[in-house]
Amino acid sequence: MTAPTVLALDQGTHASRASLWTVDGRCVAVARRPVALRRAGSFVEQDPTELLDSLRDALTEAVARCNGAAPGAAGLATQRSSLLCWNRETGTPLTPVLSWQDTRASAQLEALAPAPEEVRALTGLYPNAHFGASKFRWCLDRMPAVRAAAEAGTICLGPLSTWLVQRLTGSAPWIDPANGARTMLMDRSGRWSDRLLEAFGIDRTWLPEARGSRAPAGTCLADTDIPFHCCLGDQSAVPFGVSAGRGDVLVNLGTGGFVLRRLEAGEAVDERLLETILWQDAGGTLRAAEGTVNGAGAALSWYAERAGRAAPDVDRWLSDPREPTAFLNAVGGIGSPDWRSDVASRFATDTGTNRGGGVVESILFLVRRNLACLGAPGRVVVTGGLAASDALCRRLAALLARPVFRPEATETTSRGVADRLLAGGLPDPPLVRFAPTPVDGLQRRFAAWSAWLDKILAASAL
Repeated sequence: MTAPTVLALDQGTHASRASLWTVDGRCVAVARRPVALRRAGSFVEQDPTELLDSLRDALTEAVARCNGAAPGAAGLATQRSSLLCWNRETGTPLTPVLSWQDTRASAQLEALAPAPEEVRALTGLYPNAHFGASKFRWCLDRMPAVRAAAEAGTICLGPLSTWLVQRLTGSAPWIDPANGARTMLMDRSGRWSDRLLEAFGIDRTWLPEARGSRAPAGTCLADTDIPFHCCLGDQSAVPFGVSAGRGDVLVNLGTGGFVLRRLEAGEAVDERLLETILWQDAGGTLRAAEGTVNGAGAALSWYAERAGRAAPDVDRWLSDPREPTAFLNAVGGIGSPDWRSDVASRFATDTGTNRGGGVVESILFLVRRNLACLGAPGRVVVTGGLAASDALCRRLAALLARPVFRPEATETTSRGVADRLLAGGLPDPPLVRFAPTPVDGLQRRFAAWSAWLDKILAASAL
């Protein structure tokens, strides 16, 4: 391997990856390590040491393929709303990683959060227990080790990204705005909000230093000379990894689903969606409108486990000729535009035979519900692990009655990190086009599902 490369690190819900990218946009090496996820009701956790070790192992394997020519720079993308508490002096974790899917702190959110209108004005977010503020408060209130460290002045509360960078590079704790915004304690400028810190009882000294997205922080691992240059959220990296023109919408389908559209300067966002920071440096701040589907791959795994299957089988479920059974997909809570965590997942009937097809369609139905809040898109580009299914891409095109495009390589988070390391220098990846071929009964099923969901949401709000 002789071409100059950069190293993109991606710590995701189910795996850690390290990949090497050349300046002409070729991925020349990938190393991957799976990681575990623990669920117990609203508690969803990961082992921080396992995540760190998996990332180190993947990094070491990828760098070993460089034949002595070390990458010129490294960057990291992580799960944005996953967080932990640790000793800022030693880096020792005091808690598990509370996953972005974790909603244990709903009561703290309801008790402490300002009105949704105020939170949105300050942060661009809608108050939600998936975000960090109420989780931090839960840890401070319920975990003696966290409380003791706070009293001793050694606590650090932060997203997974901050802890990983500190442990990988030896730098003092710092936070980038894409991950920092998901704490629901930062304002739109990327600074800690006095109002929100006060509301949740968080001392500013417990938090990492707020910096921009591009913040040199030493080198990766003690035995390498690879300079660490930038940090992003997983979803905030995606728009830099695909070809997206003005007005294009990106639908990223992994464990969760996310619908993103880059915002023009001063452009307003539908109040039911989020305003997301993608990147911030001396040149300014790039933002996006974002919709969330909490149960994407998570919903498929949820159903496969209950159906006694080893793993989801999207293609088989979508090719089943039997009518899909309508599914209310509240796995992880219903995200935008409804923002409800008080309803349970369920099938419309007890007699349906193609339940797997219904779960897949529920993901696409929620995507369409979010797209309706974004206006008419220029193009719809679908990425993420689930996008590898041609059948799913065709079904989405049929549902939207418009073409859907997919990059030849669907894992775009790492590519987005590489693009930022190269200052936007990666060429656009080629796209595959899926034509909108009608599917019998699909539009009827979507209309019936939408009416059913509205009825359930209205009834549970009484």
